[in-house]
Amino acid sequence: MRICTETRALIDAERSTPLSLIALPALENAKIDEGVSSERFELTSRGDRVPLMIWRPQDQPKAPLVVFQYGLGGCVDQFHIEAVHQLVGCGLSVATIDWTLHGARFSPKLSERLVQAATQNTDHPNDSGLVKQFMRQSALDLSRALDGVEKETTIPTDRVALLGLGWSGALMTLLATVDTRSATLLLAGAPHPAPERFLDVPRLITQIQTQSVQWLTSDLNTSEAASWKEALQSACPGSLVSEQATDGVEPLGASALNKACAFLRSELRS
Repeated sequence: MRICTETRALIDAERSTPLSLIALPALENAKIDEGVSSERFELTSRGDRVPLMIWRPQDQPKAPLVVFQYGLGGCVDQFHIEAVHQLVGCGLSVATIDWTLHGARFSPKLSERLVQAATQNTDHPNDSGLVKQFMRQSALDLSRALDGVEKETTIPTDRVALLGLGWSGALMTLLATVDTRSATLLLAGAPHPAPERFLDVPRLITQIQTQSVQWLTSDLNTSEAASWKEALQSACPGSLVSEQATDGVEPLGASALNKACAFLRSELRS
């Protein structure tokens, strides 16, 4: 797929550029509890500055890493901090960035336009270009963030789990095709129908570096879910685990979190 080729080229070109990584004070609303280490950094990615948050158990400085990303228009500190808390409680490190045009990178001019263009069937060529640029930049930012984790922490990055909610599942699948550090992929909820115009997730999955995929959905019994499961099963080069979480997947409910934690512990510690 052309998007994969373009994204790999961006990552390769950026490798010679310094990360210019700096440590920042931790955000008050990002703190969890006494047993958790919270670190905040900022790094350079294609001329932009990318905020990176890392949480890990204080007594496990080398806990396996999960890169956790929320859907379009969100922020990890608004709705998803409980997921971070439980993942760390399971003995995992968690890293997340602000997508471009999200969080600290919000743009009054472009952020709302991006979300609208990405989730609605608009045919404006400028909107399509904005979404495609967002996808390429997001994969690059995440790859650079992994470089930062590797450089500044003791967390191993040779086998990393990628966890994407909703729309971000498509972006995490893209990352899994272009970064060999990806060991497993967890998709929570089928991506919104609109991403299919930009990223064909099942087709991407045929090219991923990972050998295991988990798909969490709020309902496995619909025709849409059956179709999505069949497409993923046919495309996945390794094992696919499909599970139902009735209490929601964006944000992750208790059932989804329990299933995610069990899967990630098994895959990352094997």
